[in-house]
Amino acid sequence: MVANNMIEHPLAVRCMTYNQARYITDAMNGFCMQQTNFPFVCTIVDDASTDGEQEVIRQYLNDNFDLQDASIAYEKDEAYGHVTFARHKTNVNCYFAVVYLNENHYSQRKPKAPYLKEWTDNVKYIALCEGDDYWTDPLKLQKQVDFLESHPDYSLCCHRFKIYHENKDTWSDDYVGAAFAANPNVEGLDVINADNFRTRFTWTLTLCYRKEVADAIVWPPYKFGHRDFNFHYHLLKAGKGWCFADYMGVYRMNDGGVWARMSNVEMDRFRLNGYEDFYLYNRDDRDVLEAYQYWIEGFYKKYVFSPYSRHKLTKNGLNNTFPTNSTIR
Repeated sequence: MVANNMIEHPLAVRCMTYNQARYITDAMNGFCMQQTNFPFVCTIVDDASTDGEQEVIRQYLNDNFDLQDASIAYEKDEAYGHVTFARHKTNVNCYFAVVYLNENHYSQRKPKAPYLKEWTDNVKYIALCEGDDYWTDPLKLQKQVDFLESHPDYSLCCHRFKIYHENKDTWSDDYVGAAFAANPNVEGLDVINADNFRTRFTWTLTLCYRKEVADAIVWPPYKFGHRDFNFHYHLLKAGKGWCFADYMGVYRMNDGGVWARMSNVEMDRFRLNGYEDFYLYNRDDRDVLEAYQYWIEGFYKKYVFSPYSRHKLTKNGLNNTFPTNSTIR
């Protein structure tokens, strides 16, 4: 068995996946194509998929990774599942640590991060990518690590990406196009929490952050958990953010995600409850107050004064549909 301290890797990639057998190969190709001057470990956790995804991952490792050399590979069975660690056959800086869970942890609200401690405890940086998204730039990780190494006052960096709407077979840009259109020919832009509130400047597949900053976050007891939005807020409270102008990945919009299974009303209820939950614990921040007022006004106009109000809710109906800690006035 290889001890983790034999591989000094400054960065770990975290990829949580479930029932994404059709997509996970694209994600793994994006990991393996990365050209870096440092070793990195891609930690993939399959949450007991039922669509054959675990078999897809196993075959990918068999085809592309050296599973025989005991100095760079091992396998072991744990109570929670099977673990495979190995190095890529040709990209010697690329390692995979795959955890095949025996039972679905999401449905049981059981954490998965503890299973990654062997590969994530001592890194400086963590990059994220879910199993149905993928990277397209082979220098993505190198660019992000180089930036954070040379800008110690930044806690995160991200980049632009394309959105693929699978059901329609169409493409669209991310949500920061207006900011870059107003600043053409720049390599990137600073991002602050005001950007976090008004538009999604980053999605999971683009984020690379300092682990020490994330570890230092004192999390309020959010009812709705550690959502991406909350995480970005706390990272940006601790340091600056940077968004590269380069398109380096693809976000896949499909029927398999949690959002795709929600109705519009369910999505709005989820958003509003999450926003109020977030506001309750950060109301001393003026940016949060202004953003919360903006959100409330948006929901109020949509459901009360919409020109299609015949199909919308009344004011009381909105409060009943979106049970928040304080009624909308």
